[in-house]
Amino acid sequence: MKDQLIREILLARQRVYSLASATPLQSLDLQLDFECFIKREDLSPINAYKWRGAYNCMVQLSKKELKKGEITASAGNHAQGVALSAKKLGTHARVYMPLSTPKMKQQAVKRLGGDQVEIVMLGDSYDEASSEAKRVSAAEGVSYIHAYDDLQVMAGQGTIADEIAMSG
Repeated sequence: MKDQLIREILLARQRVYSLASATPLQSLDLQLDFECFIKREDLSPINAYKWRGAYNCMVQLSKKELKKGEITASAGNHAQGVALSAKKLGTHARVYMPLSTPKMKQQAVKRLGGDQVEIVMLGDSYDEASSEAKRVSAAEGVSYIHAYDDLQVMAGQGTIADEIAMSG
């Protein structure tokens, strides 16, 4: 699995960088006995790394799958990545969010996805929203974009580690 993930991360580079550039690694001068760096994901399209995995996964879907749309569950950054990806790819995404999701996160998803994203508020927890999203995805034959448990999502998110390794 490890070798396969490394291979997929390397393949994800081209796909991910077709949407946005690599983010800089910045050294902090904290006057300590060690070096400290921060990865400037605040300069990425959603101010977080989660767009990388969502886009890498979604850009590999077939035209038929994209035409049907996608479903996901998230209370935040993954939802924003799916929304951004849906808009870029011209597909429709349904995002299941728990009722406790902050308005700011809901608004960010809508801003990034526009008319190509639908938010479904459901349940008291991520697990409840996710269970329903998976059920609907299976019932409708629509692709489910998992927030973390998917090789292509992991590979897209892994491009951040690749950038760190390449900058050293």
